[in-house]
This record gives sequence, C-alpha cells and structure tokens, in this order.
Amino acid sequence: MALVVTAVAVATSAAAPRPTVAVGQAGPLIAGGTRHSLVVRPDGSLWTFGDNVFGELGNERNDAARWNPEPTRVMSDVASVAAGMYNSFAVKTDRTLWAFGQNGAGQLGFPRDGIDDDRNPSPTQVMTDVASVATGWFHTMVVRTDGTMWGFGSNGEGQLGAAPSGSVPTQLMSGVAAVAAGMLHSLVLKTDGTLWTMGDDTGGQLGNGPGENSALSQVMTGVSAVAAGYGFSLALGADGTLWGFGSNGSGQLGFPSTGNGPEAINRVEVPIRVMTGVKAIAAGGSTTLALRTDGTLWEIGANDTPLGQPDPVRVLSDVSAIAGGGSHRLAITGDGKVWSWGFNSNGQLGLLFNPSSGWIPQPTEVPFDPTGHRTVDGQYEATGVLPAGRVTELRVTRRHGVPADAVAVTLNVTVAEAQREGFLTVWPCGAPMPTASNVNFRPGDTVANTALVKVGAEGSVCLYSDSTNHVIVDIGGYHPVGSPYVGLVPARLMDSRPGASTFDEQFQGTGVLRARSVVELQVAGRHQVPFNAGAVALNVTVTDARGSGFVTVWPCGASMPNASNLNYTPGATVANTVITKLGTNGTVCLYTEADIHLITDINGYFSASSTYSPLVPARLMDSRPGASTIDEQFQGAGRVGARSVVELQVAGRHQVPFNAGAVALNVTVTDARGSGFVTVWPCGASMPNASNLNYTPGATVANTVITKLGTNGTVCLYTEADIHLITDINGYFWASSTYAPLVPGRLMDTR
Repeated sequence: MALVVTAVAVATSAAAPRPTVAVGQAGPLIAGGTRHSLVVRPDGSLWTFGDNVFGELGNERNDAARWNPEPTRVMSDVASVAAGMYNSFAVKTDRTLWAFGQNGAGQLGFPRDGIDDDRNPSPTQVMTDVASVATGWFHTMVVRTDGTMWGFGSNGEGQLGAAPSGSVPTQLMSGVAAVAAGMLHSLVLKTDGTLWTMGDDTGGQLGNGPGENSALSQVMTGVSAVAAGYGFSLALGADGTLWGFGSNGSGQLGFPSTGNGPEAINRVEVPIRVMTGVKAIAAGGSTTLALRTDGTLWEIGANDTPLGQPDPVRVLSDVSAIAGGGSHRLAITGDGKVWSWGFNSNGQLGLLFNPSSGWIPQPTEVPFDPTGHRTVDGQYEATGVLPAGRVTELRVTRRHGVPADAVAVTLNVTVAEAQREGFLTVWPCGAPMPTASNVNFRPGDTVANTALVKVGAEGSVCLYSDSTNHVIVDIGGYHPVGSPYVGLVPARLMDSRPGASTFDEQFQGTGVLRARSVVELQVAGRHQVPFNAGAVALNVTVTDARGSGFVTVWPCGASMPNASNLNYTPGATVANTVITKLGTNGTVCLYTEADIHLITDINGYFSASSTYSPLVPARLMDSRPGASTIDEQFQGAGRVGARSVVELQVAGRHQVPFNAGAVALNVTVTDARGSGFVTVWPCGASMPNASNLNYTPGATVANTVITKLGTNGTVCLYTEADIHLITDINGYFWASSTYAPLVPGRLMDTR
C-alpha cells in the first residue's frame, strides 16, 4: 500500500523567471560503484580501489579474486569521475571521456572487443568535449560542453529515452546541465532548472505519480542538482531544499519503512521534502547523503540494520565532496583527506578487509601513497627484467629517510618470474662480487629473502643474478655511522656439497647432512668475526633436500628451541637470513629434519656492546590446530583468512621489553590455499607498499623480518591468501639503539 502524502508544490510561478543551471558544473572528485571506488586527488591523479572483476579499477589484477583494497594510481589530468555497477568513467582536463570496466551492454560507449567476460581493464577514450557523465547498471549518459546529452548502453526500461540500445553514443536532448543514473532509470536536469525523468518506475523513482515506465516526463522546476540511487531519486532545489521520491525500503527518504507488511511505506510516487539548508547531494544504493551549507554531512537510509536509519545522522564536518556507492560512502574534507564507511566486502573502502569488521560504521581515513609511485620516489621502477649475468647498482642512501652516511641497510629482496634456476647475490658496491648468495630460485618462482648489507660506493648496493628475472627491493631500516653492527663483504663459511669451497677451506665438501642431525659451525675467528661478537647475521641455504623438513639455528650450548628458520621440500633450494647469538666458543648449531646439503654465508656481526639483544628463538604465534607457543598465546587459532590482518603482540613476551625499538622475527607461511604474499609492519601505521615473503598453494615458506614495533608493542601481518601463519622471535633492538627501523618502503620494482 502506497504512502499517502500531501505533495508540496515545487514549481515556480509561471510569471517568475526560472533559474538557469550552468552546463558542466564542477564534476565529482569521488565516485562509488556497487563495490568499487574512484578518487581524484588534488594533483589530478585518479586512484581506484575495491572490486575489479570486470576491470573497473582501470588496471589488471592477476590474482583469482581480482580485487584490491589498496588505493592505486591509474591516470593523471583527471577532472571528474563516475562509477556504475561494474564500470567507471573519467573526464580528463582536456574534456576527453575515458571508460573502463564491464561492457556487456555497450555501457562504455564502444563495441565489445571480443573478450569473453566483457572485461575492459584499460582506460579507453570514448568521446571529446565532455562536461559530465553519469552511469547506472548498464546504461550511461553524457553531457557535452555544448549542452547536448548523449546516451549508450542498455535501454530495456526506457532509461535512455528515445535512444536505441547499444554501444554507439546517440544524441538525445539539448539544453542539458546535468544527468544522474540509477539502477534502471535516469534523471535529466536542463539548464532552465527543470527536472525530467525516464526509465523504470517500479519504486516511484520517476516522481510522476502512479504509472508505467516513462520515456521522458517533466517532474519539477527550480532544481539545481540531481542524484539517483538504485530505485529512488533526489533533487536539490535552488533554495537549498532537498526533495526525494521512489523507494524508501531503508528509510532513505527520511521517514520510517515498516518493511514488507501490508502497511509498508516503501514507495513514494511524488517529490516530498526531506531536508532544508542543503548545498550538495549524493545517493548510494539505498542511502541519501546531504551536504549542508555549514559544511556538515548528513546521511539517511541504509546502514547495517534491516530497515535502515530514516532520521538524518550527522557524519562529518568541513566536507567538500561526497559520493555514495552500492553499500558504502565516501567524502573529502577541507584538509584534503578522503574518508570512507559502510560495507568493505571487496575493499571498496580502500581499507584492508577484516571479516570481523565487514561493516565500518564510522568514517575512516583512506590511506594513499603520496608519491603515486610503486617505489618510494619513482626511481628504479618498471625498468624491465634484470638480464642474466649483469650487475645492477641500486642506490639506497638519501632515499626513504636513509642518510648519506648509513653504513648498512636491511633489505627484503624478492626475485619474480625467474626464467631458469639460479641465485641472486647482494653486496656493497666497490667490493668484488663474493662467492655467496642471498636468494635462490627455480623457473617461475617468486621468492624473497632478507639481506643485511653493508653500504658500498656512492651509497649503493650491487645485485647480480645468473638468471633473467624481475627484482623487487624493499628497505626495512638502516645502521648509521657508529653502529655496533659491522657489515662485511659476504663470505662462505660452510658448503657441504662435494667439490664446494669456503673462503678458508673449512667446512667444505663434507657431504650430505643426515636427517635429525646437528652441525656445530664455527663462526667467531673467521672472516673478521671476533670472539666477543654478540650476534651474527648469516644467510643459510638448503639445497638438494631429500625430504620435507626444516632447519633450526641457535647458539650452541643452549637447548634446541621450538622454532625454525627455513623450511624445504624434496629437491628444493631455499635460503633465509638468520640473526643469531653466538654460543659456546663462538659457534652456532644447525639442526635439519631431513637429509640435505647446507650452505652458510656470513653477512656481518653485532659487537658485544650492541644494543641488539639476541635471544634463544621462541615461538610467538602458530595458527595450526594443536600447535603451541612460548606462553600459549596466539596458538592453534585456526587459519588466517585471505586479505586479513593479524595484530601480533610481541613486547612483553619472551623477554622483549615494551621499550624495544625493533624486533627480529622469523615469519613462516604454511598450507597456503592460494598464491600471495605477507607484509609485516608496525601496527598504527598504514600498510606499506612492500612485502616480506611470497608463497604458492600448499607451500611452506619462511623469511626473517626486522620490523619496528607499533602501537602497544605490536606488529601487523597482512596475508593476500588463506594461510597458516607461524612467527618466531630471534631478538630485539633497544629503543635507544643506533639501528633505525623504518616503515618498509619500496626502493626497486622492475616489473
């Protein structure tokens, strides 16, 4: 039963002049689709995040889910944007119109290109001389700078008026100032302030009383702006009055809906007054957004309750731009910050998805990488694969806060898309390339390892790969002048393979290490490592494994801990950095679960006066059922879901003080249910564009992570796919340490 209302006249006097509305009013800087979002930054760059199943983010995603919660830069010189169900548009400053996303009905304005799933992830130019654009589920309308309106896409409900269905833009009207597109209906605001509607009217969203779908009909006069939701419409009067009509199932028109009962107030067929004192409007799927003249933003309608919120709720102050998506909202405040709230099922809020907080009721700031680059400063990015056998010099100082006089850096080095089996070595430029390695890989692998590297000539480190592949380098921290960490040119301390050599001919060619055996490796007194060294940084490599297993490294003289440093499968070659305290007589012990060959290189050492405190390793987290940790916290909690974040308490556990500045962890992924990566960073900071380890389905992969501690002594761990996660503590740096941990930053990405 329809609500009975007394319609308030919205027409101006016949004798009074109608206010004019300019063509090409300032277009929206933000837009929300069904499950994706578009944001134009002050420099004109377009950023996207959320669902990308049809390429509506304007870039290709290779993972199966095809969605991205991280704001990603797509285009430059953008003036305004629009978002539909699974499609997106950008009007550039030169007035060209660009489209990307779903094109099954021709809603992008050009013919389908033969792609089976109608995906068009690359922004494609559609028209010129465009003032503004609006797009619904399967149709699009464009206002050109001359005031003509053009349409294309689906027209099954008459939402394009007299235009035919299809991908060819067709001129429909002239004298048009602005347009709005709902699910299957359209609003047209002419320059004389009249509002016209057409298309589906099942919810009363055409505002012209009971009737069938309409090709085109005039509804109101004196209108200055329009907006359309899924099945309802909004009109802003020139006097600041907000009017609404159509579906009210979530209370989006400002009065209660009783649901689907016989007295349901779900349909309003004529415009009714919703609010006054409004200067801008936007509509979500079932939400009304009203920006009042005092800069406050108010919302009405859908929230996480079945019948929504019919009373206007104040959300933000000092707001300059607003947009509604399918079930999410966006706003920009006067300080340039972008805020999002609502559902985040596909990362459409630009925030990491956590299943326990799929609905975010309060506006939350969207994090943006201010550089707009894949690297922190635009250097060393998209340079193409590193050719086999070539040395590359990578500048590390004077970048991401690393001073010119830094003596050593902590890097996470990733090899991707290797063309054949091989290794990568990192060392200080200016020194001869050592007989050592940091990353080992097989064809097609994406594998990472941490490297503590002395800084070489010109503030650079050198990289050599014996295979052609992409290389990604992230920085995690640095050691300044006077640091108690002494970086060395890497040297080989042990190589069990027949015919192999070490720098001093000790521990070479000793043969396969047998399963469940322990090797006592002499470290102190070799390659400049003093006997009073407090700890050493080693690179430990397993090769030719004859079974699945793990290696644990610890100071000889202590009991073998419940921890591991690297994991392997039959035939694998796997490496990991290990920072370990020296044990009895300057030795470290290495245990292997299966028969393997073992290679160990030295990268540097910490002096006895170091503010780095090495610990006998201990397990802080193990998500596997029945697993145990040092204190029974974070144990056996079950799988870590895809695209989720774990906040791991580190300080206050296993002798790590709350005033520790940074910690050395060993992070292991096992039983992965997809390909992906893990990123570790201090909680309280935004997730960085960096990664610490990469994995494939079923893999068990480990890597050392040296990270700054975050809020309340925690570190955050993000996983791209569903995994089990294990984390061990190896040591910590005091807050007064000379080591300077950083929020990770990308220094190189050749892809």
